[in-house]
Amino acid sequence: MEKRKHGIAFLIIGIVALLVGMLLDVSDSQTKYVETGYGLKLAKNPTDKSWYYEIYANGKLKIRQEHVPGISKKVRFASKIQAERIGTIVLNRLNSGRFPVITEQDLEKNGISYQ
Repeated sequence: MEKRKHGIAFLIIGIVALLVGMLLDVSDSQTKYVETGYGLKLAKNPTDKSWYYEIYANGKLKIRQEHVPGISKKVRFASKIQAERIGTIVLNRLNSGRFPVITEQDLEKNGISYQ
């Protein structure tokens, strides 16, 4: 009988520890989301009809990218889709806490022309 009481007590302690761990994990991920608060906006340049993206942090403009990043030339995005693809990569990297560097491999992988 005493072994059974110890087993039940051990089981209850294990369940409580598991629940506390899950609660801490959820609150941690919500905190990171609130702290980052990044958003992406796409816009069309009225003068030359090219596209660009903007990254906002908590409602404030942080990045305005009018040219294809990661190359030495100043080439504008040819389409909304191109600006969106690269803007989304930057947004995802920022949200995951990584530095948002775009490489030529990123451009090639996403079909971004920059010639």
